[in-house]
Amino acid sequence: MDTNRLYELLRKLRKDGLKPEETNELSNEIFNMAGNNLIAQFNAKMDAVQAQLSGMRWLLGVELTILGIMVAYGTFFK
Repeated sequence: MDTNRLYELLRKLRKDGLKPEETNELSNEIFNMAGNNLIAQFNAKMDAVQAQLSGMRWLLGVELTILGIMVAYGTFFK
């Protein structure tokens, strides 16, 4: 992503206006930047979900261990 070129085109748009090919280039740069931002946000959300699932997996393991101990106690010691 070439942000310098993007800023240059935006300054030129404000100052003088753009030629048709520059307008196309500007829209492509903006589209690419938006796509990169969307991908970064999606990855951040996926990391958060993965961290939550990891915590839930650990909690499930603890709960199943406690349940197993309770079943073993009720089966073998009573």
